[in-house]
Amino acid sequence: MWLRLFGYFKAVRTFIYVLTAFLCVVFLVIFSGIYKNSHDLIMNVVHEQAESYFDLIVKTRLWNSNYGGVYVLKNHDVESNPYLQQLGIKSDMRCEDGISLTMRNPAIMTKEISKLMEKSGVTFHITSLKLFNPENKPDDFETSALKRFEKGEKEAWQVDRSGNKPVYRYMAPLYVEQSCLACHHNQGYKIGDIRGGINVNIPVGHIDEQLTRSKYILIATGIATLILIIAVIYFMSKTLILRLEEARQTMRKQALVDELTQVYNRRFLMKKLKSEFDRSTRYGTGLSLVMIDIDFFKNINDTYGHLFGDLVLARAAHMIQDNLRSYDVLARYGGEEFMIVCPDSDVNEAKAVADRVHEKLKQEVISDDTHTTSITISAGITERRPDDTMDTLLSRVDTALYQAKLTGRDKIVIL
Repeated sequence: MWLRLFGYFKAVRTFIYVLTAFLCVVFLVIFSGIYKNSHDLIMNVVHEQAESYFDLIVKTRLWNSNYGGVYVLKNHDVESNPYLQQLGIKSDMRCEDGISLTMRNPAIMTKEISKLMEKSGVTFHITSLKLFNPENKPDDFETSALKRFEKGEKEAWQVDRSGNKPVYRYMAPLYVEQSCLACHHNQGYKIGDIRGGINVNIPVGHIDEQLTRSKYILIATGIATLILIIAVIYFMSKTLILRLEEARQTMRKQALVDELTQVYNRRFLMKKLKSEFDRSTRYGTGLSLVMIDIDFFKNINDTYGHLFGDLVLARAAHMIQDNLRSYDVLARYGGEEFMIVCPDSDVNEAKAVADRVHEKLKQEVISDDTHTTSITISAGITERRPDDTMDTLLSRVDTALYQAKLTGRDKIVIL
């Protein structure tokens, strides 16, 4: 029912629609902001972790290069670095006790540390646009980063989802220092030049799963909260609309019904009479009027007071209404006068209605806790004639009532 009423109040409906849309947008912005903030916070932690790895590798390489390379025991698992020989650097040496050592320069050391880190998923890759070792060839991300470094950028990063699991890739440039020239002076580098970069790869599959889980939790929470708020809004709207409908019905009733007697008022009577008069004129159907006046009503007011007089009016109206046909229309015409519109009726049918009302009222005893009285009525009856207007019809029934009162009251006169 209230959904049908909902359609009557366009302003309320529009307000609720706008409010609901506004709340949807607000919640979308809020929860999107929360998700983005969480995402950015976690990725910032990963970024700082990648920076730490990069810084550690750079410092480790610097330590190595400051010593001109580090010699390690050479065995069946450790091979000489062939690229050092191409640079004219003697990479192997034999000790007096027969033990063989081989040099581990910063590049090969970085590669071997990366292999050790593979179990944790973190790897490093040293690369350059001026390759000496083909194994260090840059991929698309690394090539793009190296070119950006040459333009002044200090770092590059992205989340790579091309594999089975996402990987956070961080890269920063390697600058030529004095200790680096021992190996790279033939390539034309000067101190401070960018000779390449190191790419740090950190697996973020577990982080990605956490972010996805958090996203779904936020979505579910947002939807549940939004549904709850919308449900509250609609419940409150239902209450508001029902109260508005009650107020509308009350106002409508007040516009049509006499407050004291609870029958139609004169305003409604005139609209109804015009409608029935026009219909009767158009189709040639009957139309009769009965005008009723409570006899000596002023004496009742003067003797028992206006409160009791109001009771008499209300009871009389109720008795008249109870004795009408379903299609007769009763209204309070003014003061103690009532009018009955009898559609499709001639004076004889209208008189039958008036006689029934007349007899029932004479039998009625009206009382409250203090006073008791009985009443009689005078009535005038007329029907529409071909040459009538509404004014002449009303004038004639008023005259008929006046004659009934003038000739002794408690009677019915037909004109």
